[in-house]
Amino acid sequence: MQIQQLIRQNAILILIGILLMAFALRFYKIGAHGLAGDEKYSLFVSQFVTYEGNNQHDSVRKPNNPYFTPKEFWSEKSLPDFFDSIARLDTGNGALYTYSLHFWTKLFGVSDTSLRFPSLLFNLFTIILLFIFVKQHFHSKNLALLVAFLAAISPFYINYSQVARNYSMNMFFALLATHLLLQLINEEESDQKPKWKYLAYSLSVLACELCHLATFPLFIIHAIFVLMFFRKKRGYIGFILAAFISVGGVALWLKSDGGRWLIDYVSNSVKVYNQMALETPDDYLSLANPKNILKQLRYVISAMYLSIDGYPTISVFHKKTFIATILASLFVLGIYIWDLRKASNINAIKLPVFLLMLSFIPIFTLIVFAFQDGNTFRIMPRYVAYSYSFSLVLLALLIQNLFKKANIIRFPILLIWAIQFLMILKLVNNVWNDKAPRYFMSFPEPRKENPYQTSANLIIKNYAKGDTVLYPSVFVEKRGGLGMPSYSVVDAQLTNFYLPKDSEIIQRVNLNEENKIYIQKPDGSQQLIFDFEGTKYRY
Repeated sequence: MQIQQLIRQNAILILIGILLMAFALRFYKIGAHGLAGDEKYSLFVSQFVTYEGNNQHDSVRKPNNPYFTPKEFWSEKSLPDFFDSIARLDTGNGALYTYSLHFWTKLFGVSDTSLRFPSLLFNLFTIILLFIFVKQHFHSKNLALLVAFLAAISPFYINYSQVARNYSMNMFFALLATHLLLQLINEEESDQKPKWKYLAYSLSVLACELCHLATFPLFIIHAIFVLMFFRKKRGYIGFILAAFISVGGVALWLKSDGGRWLIDYVSNSVKVYNQMALETPDDYLSLANPKNILKQLRYVISAMYLSIDGYPTISVFHKKTFIATILASLFVLGIYIWDLRKASNINAIKLPVFLLMLSFIPIFTLIVFAFQDGNTFRIMPRYVAYSYSFSLVLLALLIQNLFKKANIIRFPILLIWAIQFLMILKLVNNVWNDKAPRYFMSFPEPRKENPYQTSANLIIKNYAKGDTVLYPSVFVEKRGGLGMPSYSVVDAQLTNFYLPKDSEIIQRVNLNEENKIYIQKPDGSQQLIFDFEGTKYRY
C-alpha cells in the first residue's frame, strides 16, 4: 500500500520518465530507413506536387523542352495544387494530416526524420491523453500510469511513430473525441451545460475523419453507447448538432476539388483488387471467404492486442508458448467479463462495456468491409488503428483485475505475460531494424537510407557547371494508352525534393534508362550516381 501511495504522489514525475523513455524508443533510427509506399504520397501531397507531374508543366513536364532545374521544380504552388495532388494520389483521404505537414516542412524541411517527426509527437500526445483519460474516467493514477507505460513500450505505437502517414494523428483525435464524449455525458448527467464542449467534440470527430475516413465505425460505436447509457434530452440535441457539424464538414470536403473523386476512386480500386485477388492472390490480398478472412485477421488481432502481439510470426519452436499466451489472455478477459456481472448498478458497467465495444467492434467491421468489397485488402491493422488506445486501457484493466485474484490464478498468467514481454522487446528491436511484422509495410530485407536523398547529396557533391543530370524513367512507353503519361518522371521528382530549392542544376529524364541516375559531362562521358536495380531500392 505504501508503494502504491508513493506512486500516486509522484505520478507526474513518473509520467515524465515514461514520456522520456517513449521519446527515446520512437526517435531511435527514425530516419534510418528510406521512405516507403504511402510515405512518398505524404511527401508529394504535403509539397502540393502531383505524382507524375500533372501540375509541373513548368519543370519535369515541360511540353517542348526536356530540361529543367530544381528552381523550376520548386516553383510556387497554391491551394489548387494541393487539391490536385491529393485527389490524384491520396484519393482525397488524410487531408488534415498532409495539409498540416505542408507547414511543418516549411519550418523543418523534408528529410525523412522531419517528415516522420509529427507522427512521433502525436503519439507522445496520445500517451499523455491516455494518462488523462484513464485518471479522469477510471479515477486511478496507478492505472493511468500503467496504461502510459504499456503505450510507451508498444511496438505498434513505436512503428507508427516512425511512419510519415496520418495514422498517429488519427489515433490522437480518436482518443480525444472519445474523451470529450465521456466528459459531455458526465457533465450533462450532473446538470452542467457544456455547450462549447459539443463544438470541441464535433471538431475532434471531423479531425478524425479528415485524417482517415475509415474511422467512421468509431462514431457509430459512440452513438450506440449514447443510446444504451444516456438519457438526457438536451444531450441528444447537442449530439445531433455536433453530428451535423462533423458530417457537414466531411460533405464539404467530398464536394471540393480535393475530395470529390474519393468515392469513384474507392469503387474502381475495389474492382482492381478483386481482379488481383482472383488472378494473383497472396498473403495480403485474396478473395473474401471465411478461410481467407480468418487468415488475414490473425495478423490484425495480434497487432491490436499487446498481450498477444507477434504470435503469427513466431517460429514453430515457440508456438506452444504463444498458444499459452493467447489462452491466458482469453482466460483473463473471461474472468473480467464474468466479474462485471457482479456490478451493483449500470453505472459500474457502462465504461467497461464501452471499452469492450471500442476494442472489439472495429475488428468485426473489417469482416464487413471484406465481404462488401469481395477481397481482403482492407483487413490491415492500420484501418483499425484508431481503436488501439482502447485495447491498451482494456489490457490495463485486465491486469488490475488479475491482481485481485488468488495467487494460483495470478502467478501462472503473470509468468506467461512476462515471457510475452520478451517478445515485445524483440518486436521493438525489429521495428528499429526494419524487420517489423505487418503493422504498416514489410520488406524481404531491411531498407537502406533514402536512396533519393543519397542521390541528391551525390549530385550536389559531384555536379559541375555544364553537366547534366540524367534520371531513369520506369515503364517507358509501357504506360501509353492507359490515360497515363507515356514515361515516368517519379525518380526525378523524388530526387529534386532533396536538392536546393534555388539551384540551377540542369537535369532531364533519360527515356533510354530505367534504373540508373547519371551525371553526364560536356564531353559525353557519364558518372554513375545511383542504380535502383528495378524495385530493389524503390521502396
